[in-house]
Amino acid sequence: MARITYIQDPDTLRLIPKDEYYDRTELNAPMIMGDIKPYKSMVTGEEITSRSKHREHLRQHGMVEIGNELKHLQPKPKQDDSSRVKELVARQVYEKLRY
Repeated sequence: MARITYIQDPDTLRLIPKDEYYDRTELNAPMIMGDIKPYKSMVTGEEITSRSKHREHLRQHGMVEIGNELKHLQPKPKQDDSSRVKELVARQVYEKLRY
């Protein structure tokens, strides 16, 4: 004789056979996210009122969203080729003068 397992429905409190029960939280359905709440930018002080403005603001100021925090990334200053050449020549001259 097979044993039957029951699950108590949290809404109706009735016992339902396990193979007939489905959890309402595991439904595969599209989820619609609402728009974000307006917030004040910590960089410029302007008010950001929508997701599209939020993404554009991040792009304009070189920021990346990480979890619930915004982290400002400092871009490395680009050295032009002339400063790299000067640095290379200075190192070679220093190496030659040391010997």
